[in-house]
Amino acid sequence: MQLETEMLLLLLVVTVESFKAVTIASGRAWIGNVQIDGVVLGDAMISSKVGQYDKFPTETNKETVIANDGDNIVALAEYADRILQFKENVLYILNVSGEYVGLEAKHAYKGVSNPGAVCRTDYGVAWANTFGCYVYD
Repeated sequence: MQLETEMLLLLLVVTVESFKAVTIASGRAWIGNVQIDGVVLGDAMISSKVGQYDKFPTETNKETVIANDGDNIVALAEYADRILQFKENVLYILNVSGEYVGLEAKHAYKGVSNPGAVCRTDYGVAWANTFGCYVYD
């Protein structure tokens, strides 16, 4: 029985080859713009199990806010049970306080082209792009 359980766990855990964005929220690690089995999922975000920051089961924890929109995830930031998912042209604000992820807002022209343009501060998340400088609190 234990061998079968271990085999099942091995099937559920995916080895992530690379990712370009990461944040910690609600006791989980969230990674975005991931590469799995040689396939780049630029608009996908995967969360770990609670307290297990190095295991990413994609069957149950893969979140794609808007699929195939042509934008890749550039940066992720956490503030007050929210994840700010920065794509190249759009900012999505996701509520991760419960068991399910909920889309709270979509802001066009608030995305970033470089993850260095996003900064977590004591007052919230600050970022800048070609249209201006912003703070989410």
